[in-house]
Amino acid sequence: MDTETRERRKTAEPIGTEPARELSAFLARQTRELGANDYLLLDASGCILSSNWIYDAVAEVGLPNISQLARSSALTWPGQEIRGYHPLALSALTERDEIAALAYYGHQEVFVLALPTHKPRHLLLSAGKPGAVDKSKLSRAQMTCCYALSQLIPAGSEQSENPLNANEIDCLSWVSHGKTTDEVALILNVSTNMVNSQIAHAIHKLKAKNRAMAIAAAIRRNLI
Repeated sequence: MDTETRERRKTAEPIGTEPARELSAFLARQTRELGANDYLLLDASGCILSSNWIYDAVAEVGLPNISQLARSSALTWPGQEIRGYHPLALSALTERDEIAALAYYGHQEVFVLALPTHKPRHLLLSAGKPGAVDKSKLSRAQMTCCYALSQLIPAGSEQSENPLNANEIDCLSWVSHGKTTDEVALILNVSTNMVNSQIAHAIHKLKAKNRAMAIAAAIRRNLI
């Protein structure tokens, strides 16, 4: 499986092709207008709904760490003062060293915005250099994104399609790339028991009989 295919599956949205394209186009436009370079939208379970990040950045930082970042004190809710963070500061703030890798991939300043629609979602916006994002426009853009999401993603559309949490998706994704349990544990910096547990949960949730069937089901549903 090539990098382009893996990236497409990692960021694919379980909400239908046309709404997914509309959402991606909308977020890309908002990103440009704010002076940012990249965006990444997470749902409540930590699954990527839409993103223009390169696959290597997602893989090296790791979905669990990205999800942790989105839930950290860096998260800004509507009405709060919006602050930007450097990846090194975020790494110290979240106690996740992998987040420092964001700087290597050109995310020199990161904003984490809460988008409270019918389900909570988190939007990460980043720029290639500090100060590039027009902070005076972020609050309005945050509310605009909330409205757009409520229109583009119908209530309840994600729950039936994405039963897996971020850790289960991460483990199953690496296994689908041919990694062994030991290798996945090393990549994610967790125990082999944790990897086996997350994969077992994924197998159960996807109503599969084994890993191969779970991977096939996850790919068919664009979860990995």
